[in-house]
Amino acid sequence: MLQKSLPADGFCQIGVCITDLYPREEWNFVFGLASIRERTGVFSFARYDERFFEEAAYKTDYDLIKWRSMGVMGH
Repeated sequence: MLQKSLPADGFCQIGVCITDLYPREEWNFVFGLASIRERTGVFSFARYDERFFEEAAYKTDYDLIKWRSMGVMGH
C-alpha cells in the first residue's frame, strides 16, 4: 500500500503505527520493517510506551519515547 501511494518525486515513504508488528508467526516482534528496493517502511511506537507492558504505568514520558524511537527509526 505504501509503495502504491509513493509520489513520483518522493524519496521514500514511512508508515507509523501504534500497533505491535509481527511479520511472521515464528518471530517475536519487530520495531519496524523497510524495503530499500520499494523505498518504503513501517515503524511501530507500540513497545516504546511503558503502558504497552504494564497498563497501570505511572506516566508516559513522551520525550523519552520520541528520543528512543527516532534513533531506531533513523537507523
